[in-house]
Amino acid sequence: MEKDSFQNKQGSADIQIEFAKLKDWPEYKKLRLEAVIGPDAKMFGIDAEEVEKLKIKSDQEWQEDLSKNDDFILFFRNGPTVMAMGRIAKINEQGTWHLGSGYVTPAFRGHGLGKKMFLARLNRFSKHWHCIF
Repeated sequence: MEKDSFQNKQGSADIQIEFAKLKDWPEYKKLRLEAVIGPDAKMFGIDAEEVEKLKIKSDQEWQEDLSKNDDFILFFRNGPTVMAMGRIAKINEQGTWHLGSGYVTPAFRGHGLGKKMFLARLNRFSKHWHCIF
């Protein structure tokens, strides 16, 4: 787990960055649905049909999302609170990887966490897999 700090209106917050584990599926489900159904859903570009599929996914399917070998969710926590999450996924057999959409909860927006999250995912990605830039 990595630690980082950032300044927000309430002071300093410690950020723990970790790969989401199978036990984290309820938080993952909550945040994913919040992202695609909430007021900022348009930025994710998910059509209504895909949103409906997410709404009816079983608990087992949410758990399976976190147990894939080529698809990783990173959580950004302040203590027990998940402030943000972002995805890293292998998209083809040639080894192409994608830094997927990131989501910062409304309470932690406006302080640069989205940028830190993008850089942390890029850093984590480049440490674990060979990258050519």
